[in-house]
Amino acid sequence: MVKVLVFFALIALSVNVQNTFCSIDDSSAVSLKKAMDAYRNDDFKTAIEYFTAYLNVATMHDEVYYLRGNSYLQLKMYDKAMSDFDKAVQLGYKNYKLFMSMAQYYKDKNSPSEAIKYYKKAAEIDNSSVEPYVEIGYIYYNQGKNDEASEYFKKALQLNPGYPELNFSVGITSYEQAQYDEALEHFKTAYFLDTSKIKYAYYISKTLFKLTDSVEAVRYLKNIIVNDSSYAPAFYELAEYYSKVKKYDTAVIFYNKVLKKPGSEVSVTQIYRKRSEIYLILGMDSLAIKDIDMAIFLNPGDTISYFRKAVYNYRVGLDSQAYLDADKVLRLDPNFSAAHSMKGMINFRRDKFLDAETEFDKALMFNPKDSIALFGKGLIFMEKDDYQGAFNYFNDCLKVATKYAAAYENRGICYFNMGKYKQATYDFEKAIKYDPSLDSKLRPFMVK
Repeated sequence: MVKVLVFFALIALSVNVQNTFCSIDDSSAVSLKKAMDAYRNDDFKTAIEYFTAYLNVATMHDEVYYLRGNSYLQLKMYDKAMSDFDKAVQLGYKNYKLFMSMAQYYKDKNSPSEAIKYYKKAAEIDNSSVEPYVEIGYIYYNQGKNDEASEYFKKALQLNPGYPELNFSVGITSYEQAQYDEALEHFKTAYFLDTSKIKYAYYISKTLFKLTDSVEAVRYLKNIIVNDSSYAPAFYELAEYYSKVKKYDTAVIFYNKVLKKPGSEVSVTQIYRKRSEIYLILGMDSLAIKDIDMAIFLNPGDTISYFRKAVYNYRVGLDSQAYLDADKVLRLDPNFSAAHSMKGMINFRRDKFLDAETEFDKALMFNPKDSIALFGKGLIFMEKDDYQGAFNYFNDCLKVATKYAAAYENRGICYFNMGKYKQATYDFEKAIKYDPSLDSKLRPFMVK
């Protein structure tokens, strides 16, 4: 049916062209007829030849510029096609397919503003067509402009409310804007319209987690797994959930399932890092280091894994190795503030206070809220017996890390040395709350 419609449209165009340009000389009329015959038969190379001969005489015929441009387009001669389309537009020609073709060209050329301009022109000609609005929505979404993307997705959705992917797209922009109730409504509508799309159910679960309905979120994820046992993102979300609620053994089981069939939706390197964190919590250090090493093997430029290894080595007292790991991080990313903080703490433990302070200052230059660097600067001032200066840094540290036991301990020591015993007691109590092992050390200095 489409081919028949196109055929009659071309006949109508041919009649229109011949009627409009009956004053053109016979040779031009023959060129046009041959061009149209070749065009109808998909012989675009021949069509271009005769369209060109015709346009040498009929230089203002906008519709024929469009036809020659479309012939170039079919032969993938895109620049020449756009040149003819531009000429047709300059002469006043308006055609939905022309504007859509130009928009697609500029989209492929990574010229989003030009693409949007022509998609809008296409929508002006046919405001009942969904495609221009959808394309504009995706361009804005890929630019991170969620408000604009949502506007155009919603325009498209008004035209076709039963289109599942459009409901999903509106849901995504709402999700990105933290409008979770609206996002959930659209994700559920998309899933109702097409239950075969696992990603719709997956985003319902993600949104439910945001709305703190973890029971229902987990139910959706488990249902996904029943229907598709290879959908890695569902296993990943379950692993994250069980890790968050401190069911670490269960989290490891789901991370293991992700690694068996990771697919393209998840980062394998990240999974090894995540699992290594749990192994460290569980005291399974050798497995944790094995995972970190695997992450580094898969991605030698993975600064986070190198830093995690530095943290582990620092924790077990292997300062020299931790220092080397921190250096590796900084060779990859000189602005990685936490690595500077790590080197600062190691230098401090070695009584290299000037070197330590230099590293802490570098860390704070790149990240003024680096809690370790703020804590380290406090320690430096305590070494100078400048308790007010130390207090200021510990205080800033606790604004960032509100459960940092060592910061409470040392701020309490500053209070104590400044004769503020009640404030010191409050901080010691906080320190003990977050690290009960400090009780015997701090209890003697607390006042009733």
